[in-house]
Amino acid sequence: MHRIDTLIASPDPEARLRLRRLLAPEPDVVLDSECTTVSDTVTALRTLHPGLLFLDACLPPDDGFAVLDRLRANPPEAVVVMAPHDGFASRAFDVQATDYLHAPYTDERFRLALQRARTRIRERALHRSRDRLLALLQEPEQAANGTTNGHSSGDDYHGRLVVKTGSQLVFLDPREVDWIEAEGVYVRIHVGGTSHLLRESLRHVEERLDPTRFLRIHRSTVINVDRVKKIVPHFNGGAVVLLQDGTQLKMSRSYRDRVSAVLG
Repeated sequence: MHRIDTLIASPDPEARLRLRRLLAPEPDVVLDSECTTVSDTVTALRTLHPGLLFLDACLPPDDGFAVLDRLRANPPEAVVVMAPHDGFASRAFDVQATDYLHAPYTDERFRLALQRARTRIRERALHRSRDRLLALLQEPEQAANGTTNGHSSGDDYHGRLVVKTGSQLVFLDPREVDWIEAEGVYVRIHVGGTSHLLRESLRHVEERLDPTRFLRIHRSTVINVDRVKKIVPHFNGGAVVLLQDGTQLKMSRSYRDRVSAVLG
């Protein structure tokens, strides 16, 4: 059984007490610490490195999201955001929280959130194992193809992306990729109706892709321009990109001019 080191960050003693009660019967969950402020939480996360964080959106002195802002380079594997209402839901979505609990929530709803956290932690553990295996597999392939650090020699950007699905390694042709999004310290690669999680930064993946085919439209999104159906301008200077499969993606204002120049 995989041990899940856990941290609770909330200024509310009753909320912390209830979480302790709900977590106590879970044999795989180990409560490492409880924190009541942003600074204490950041220190505990950097020291204890728990896999699961229950984060109160109202954590003083700023709010709970300040914790994640200060730990962007190494966030917890799973974060469950808690709030007194649903007003923080969009921010929880922006930081790729595993789940969002707003009061009052039932014991059953809590168990669902915990199971989602377990699933994410287990998935990422599998991907770390895959990374170690791929490092061994890619060395002879790079030597044979004359590549270094994942880059092909010359201007060839058609090297494969290797991801792990279940117990299998999947080799993706970048030309078949629809779009890619950042997800914490991972990227999620969307291909047709499926997606694959890869432990690599969006910037590093983007460097391996053909810049005439793939464009960043947001700090967390890269698209295959061949999949674009239309771009709908937004009043704030940004836009919505509609892909051929119906996916709608937000384009930031800062990327709009470059994308428009490439797409005409």
